[in-house]
Amino acid sequence: KGLDETAHANNDITAYNIRFRTGDLDIGAAHQSNAMTPPNADSTKNYVLTKDIAFNTVAGAYNFGTFRVSGGWNQAKQKNVASPIKSNTYTVGINVPVNAFDFSLGYSSAKAKQSGGTLEKGSAFSAGVTYSLSKRTRAYAALTNGDIKDAAGTKLR
Repeated sequence: KGLDETAHANNDITAYNIRFRTGDLDIGAAHQSNAMTPPNADSTKNYVLTKDIAFNTVAGAYNFGTFRVSGGWNQAKQKNVASPIKSNTYTVGINVPVNAFDFSLGYSSAKAKQSGGTLEKGSAFSAGVTYSLSKRTRAYAALTNGDIKDAAGTKLR
């Protein structure tokens, strides 16, 4: 147990994935189910009494030689609560290798819903560069800019 960490009476995680690679195509799907139940019902703690969450992901990429495109979908969904939250995230990206450099651009968009209504939504752009110092050593820098808004359109972060 780490500092200020809540011990869980039940902490079961089940995960699996499948991946298919052939030539320049790389696709995959994954699922993870987390079942966590804290040992007591202390309402002064900052956690939900039952944290059952399922994650589903589908992603793919294709390498065209001079550039690589990728995209994906991820869903996080609460289970076993009266009013579950479900979040869907979509991503697209492109990588362009130039000698020892690898330049990348990406965009993601997400929306969280609860009881049929939008709880939060957001989007972000990112740009990055990686430089290969050797076969196994790289230096990189990245910048991400985005925002998250609540159902009323108020910027949260």
